[in-house]
Amino acid sequence: MIATCMAWLNDVKAGGGTAFIHPGEELLIEGKKGSMAFWIDTKANTKVLPNASHGGCPVSIKTNSSDSFTYTV
Repeated sequence: MIATCMAWLNDVKAGGGTAFIHPGEELLIEGKKGSMAFWIDTKANTKVLPNASHGGCPVSIKTNSSDSFTYTV
């Protein structure tokens, strides 16, 4: 299994979210300083979960700082 954890180090003034794009389950995560998001990317057999498909949105004002790391279990 692979999971991702993303933490925001600063407030985001405009843009810079993470969008999940699975049809019927669309989600936009907009980070705030001190917040964290966690999601599971694959099953135990390393098959990618369809609802884990995501991408970063453009940052409109360059104050976006985040840190992410991936766990393999």
